[in-house]
Amino acid sequence: MVTSAGFLIVANVGDSRATLCCAVGKPEDASAVDLSVDHTAMNALEAKRIIDLGGFIETSGEVHRVMGKVAVTRSIGNRPLKRYLSASPHTVILNLSHTEAMGTQVEFRFLVLATDGLWDVMSSEEAVAFVLNRLKHSEAIGKEGDSDSYSDSEGVRMGFWQQAATALTHEALVRGSSDNIGVCVINLQSRLPAQQKTTTATTETA
Repeated sequence: MVTSAGFLIVANVGDSRATLCCAVGKPEDASAVDLSVDHTAMNALEAKRIIDLGGFIETSGEVHRVMGKVAVTRSIGNRPLKRYLSASPHTVILNLSHTEAMGTQVEFRFLVLATDGLWDVMSSEEAVAFVLNRLKHSEAIGKEGDSDSYSDSEGVRMGFWQQAATALTHEALVRGSSDNIGVCVINLQSRLPAQQKTTTATTETA
């Protein structure tokens, strides 16, 4: 993931996922939008690509594996299976300054980046709702708490985003995840161009 000049660029191969929290209209109407594609043998288009290359998909229980070896269909490396495993990424470029769609206000709030250890036990919608719930609680405390303990721009507890990522990791463990779990939660509001921040603030307080 890269942010540059008001643009968000996300590229992925494999089964890690980038999920955007996007609010269209009212802030409480926020929802999850996947910016990446799960490159696994469970993906019908990816499975077809493997088969068209002369490979096969082996199924063992609920797990589908390329050539009976790996669950991912795209990766960097893995030379023995390179004939089938593409390193070509799925790429999305999002203009963060485009905050209106068909006359409706759009707000890009945060991005959840995580490995499949999280997504094996939690949907994109559940992950976004989990962070939103904690964010709502943090903002409520921020309005009443010591200002030195909160960010001066959003009223969110300092370190909140790191804590949200840690909480998601713990939640995945509680739900029984047995895979590696890596999670980042990134505040997109802090990456808006300065002019756009002013416009958003004006819109919200009008």
